[in-house]
Amino acid sequence: MTSPDEKRRRKDALQLVKKRQRDAAEAAMPLSKPALRELLEYVENAVTVHGCGHALSLLHTRAFLEEHHLPVTTIVPWLNEYGGYCDCEVAANVLSEWSYILQEP
Repeated sequence: MTSPDEKRRRKDALQLVKKRQRDAAEAAMPLSKPALRELLEYVENAVTVHGCGHALSLLHTRAFLEEHHLPVTTIVPWLNEYGGYCDCEVAANVLSEWSYILQEP
């Protein structure tokens, strides 16, 4: 049977590993937190109003990136890593994956 101290130690170690993974992922982000926040808000609104073309289009996402002079060729593959293959998936999957960071200042 595992002691309470050992359980606490394991829990703390796991939290440290998760924090390091989040920090590394955040450091590798190809855009700033404010830019990501704006992108996700823009895409969510655009999908609500205009719908999503699906079929891997990223029409609204690309429009935002180009309008803000952000590197499309770097950001789109990064969005794909988090399940953002079309605008509605960017709004849902990427937001879900990064919601914790968007709540930070």
